[in-house]
Amino acid sequence: MMKIELKRVHVDQVIRFFRKGSILGGTIQSGSLGIEVQVDVESDESRDKIARLVHVAQESCFTHGALANPVPVETTLRLNGQPLELR
Repeated sequence: MMKIELKRVHVDQVIRFFRKGSILGGTIQSGSLGIEVQVDVESDESRDKIARLVHVAQESCFTHGALANPVPVETTLRLNGQPLELR
């Protein structure tokens, strides 16, 4: 565990999404165009400690990891207890 004294931390995050195609036409697609994160810190700690803190926070975040390094998504569907094929 890192022992770092922080006076104030403010995080702004912007995620840009897109959607294209048609639901009725079966061509709908959606996704993200990117994520921007701005971290503002007030602290008497060294610049190196603060940079290390944010780096460790990013690298240990499951959501950050899944978005930055996409993984396969597998979906199964059951209707009334019976398998149903996705279309």
